[in-house]
Amino acid sequence: MKQVNRDVILDEDVSWKIKKSIDFNSDAETFLEYLKKEKETFDTYRPLSTLAPVIVILVCLILLLLYTSMMLIDFMVAFFLEGQLLGPADLQSDFFSLLVIISILTSVLGQILVIFTLSFKYFFTKDKWSKFHDQTLSLVERLTEKNLLQEYVQFNADNGEQRFKLQKVSIDFQVQWIFPFIFNAFPPLLIETMLIAFLLPFSIATLFSLLIALVDSNWFITLGMTLVIALIGVGVYSNAVTIIKSWLNYSWIRNLMITRQQGILHQLTLTGDNDLAILRNENNLTRLEKMHPFPLPSLFRITAFIPLIGSLLGYLVGFTLLV
Repeated sequence: MKQVNRDVILDEDVSWKIKKSIDFNSDAETFLEYLKKEKETFDTYRPLSTLAPVIVILVCLILLLLYTSMMLIDFMVAFFLEGQLLGPADLQSDFFSLLVIISILTSVLGQILVIFTLSFKYFFTKDKWSKFHDQTLSLVERLTEKNLLQEYVQFNADNGEQRFKLQKVSIDFQVQWIFPFIFNAFPPLLIETMLIAFLLPFSIATLFSLLIALVDSNWFITLGMTLVIALIGVGVYSNAVTIIKSWLNYSWIRNLMITRQQGILHQLTLTGDNDLAILRNENNLTRLEKMHPFPLPSLFRITAFIPLIGSLLGYLVGFTLLV
């Protein structure tokens, strides 16, 4: 079967923007040469001055984590061992005390999450260059050797914006090589997913604080908590839009490749092609179907939902005890 029959044409815009800090001559250089320049740029040593603000933030977060953890331990000892009720006198109850402890526990988990995320992003990953970029570079080198690069990636300068546009993909390619065309940060969607995982349980704790302020008629705190809720809503919305848009692009291309592979396999079966060709294409279809529909490593998916699941389970236990 001809290679052209194994290609999927993309009718939506999937492109790689050319960074302004990198000199590129579209008349004399190709996508491969640009990629090598980008790799060289982001492989350079990152000076300590660029990491200093991150280190200061991490130190502050660690100190805040220690303070919040000590508060959590004190409250747990007071409630579970000494039988003391927590909170304002008008609202003191076993259920209310549990909610106070759970809210602080959620804050602790969120702080751990932020420390882990910042540490991983700034100390264990390259800025804008990852294993996905390496896969892209490797494939572009192979396409260049076969004089096929122009068929898949073309330079585009519409509206004064220089970029490389992905025109089509082959079902024989690994989906991961298009990640740098779709996702702006790596690991893909790590920050957005973890931030939402923290903001959702944090919103519950904030609503809880807002309820207390309303009961106590403390309008200053009520106004402050309302503002925090609004900011949480903006944060969840903006990050959710980024996740959904990126995921839809990734899922769209993956599903196109699966559909094309299913069509090829069906055609081979109808024409009575040899068993080896059918087996090879069945394996290719299995490879495409096994690619995870959510492009985020399992470790980070699990880590991101620890504060969400943990806090929600805590609230559920509190309501169960109340009933």
